Amino acid sequence: MDLHNPIHRVSVDRFHQMIDAGVFADGDRVELIDGEMRDMSPIGPLHASCTDTLTMLFAPVLAGVAIVYARHGRELMG
Repeated sequence: MDLHNPIHRVSVDRFHQMIDAGVFADGDRVELIDGEMRDMSPIGPLHASCTDTLTMLFAPVLAGVAIVYARHGRELMG
């Protein structure tokens, strides 16, 4: 634990409340990882292209087994 820079953890519910309350401005790219809010890098053309390619590859293979869904901003359960 870093005593000089303590971390305030946030739950998923609290994070959603912050979003609903308008805490973040339009265009803010923030994600919650292990209870810590982190700024996200902008999605560039290479990232978008890779995401589209992987979606096209996985969707047919996983049809009937899983739903392959790609979009900006998602909640990962783990």
